[in-house]
This record gives sequence, structure tokens and C-alpha cells, in this order.
Amino acid sequence: MLVVLFLLMACANPKAPDNQQEVLLLHKADTNLYTGKIVGYYVEIDQKKYEEFYDKGIKSGVYRSWFKNGYLKMTGRYQNDKRVGVWKWYDEKGQLKYMLDYNRS
Repeated sequence: MLVVLFLLMACANPKAPDNQQEVLLLHKADTNLYTGKIVGYYVEIDQKKYEEFYDKGIKSGVYRSWFKNGYLKMTGRYQNDKRVGVWKWYDEKGQLKYMLDYNRS
């Protein structure tokens, strides 16, 4: 049986400079530990904010996040809840700012 959960998260202070709201859509099986993709959104503009994957409650797989303007902000990979491999960060114009190889650090 598949259960769909909608979580609405909002800032407690609506006048905060970073007034971001997001909705998480979760597809959860009958187990206690979630497996699958989680996607967060900037609700006010219906724009994807991030996506990440879980395997039995543990972050595993590709992670990506975006700026409000739609440009990629960060990308990398998780394995057993830890960052692995090369992670990349971008500026708001989509230009690569820096990279870090977590396998070497």
C-alpha cells in the first residue's frame, strides 16, 4: 500500500529575509524507513529546490539543488549518508564556482 504525504513547511517569521517555503511529496511504503526520492519546492514560484534519494532511511544516490532562478546550485552523490565523489557548486548564473572530491578529503 502506497501512502502519499504532503508536508508544508514555512518560516515561522514571515518577514525573515529568506522567506522560503517548500513542499515535500513523499511516497512511503508500509515500512518505517523511507526508500525513494524526495523533492523540495519553492512554493511561491512552483520551482524545484532540491531532490535527494533515500534507501531504507539512508541518503543514497544523486543530490541536486537549484536556485530560485532555475540554475543548478549544487550537485553530488551520497553513499550511506555520507558525501562521496566529486561535488560541484555553482553561482546564480550557472557558472561552476568550485569542486571538492570527498574521496580525497
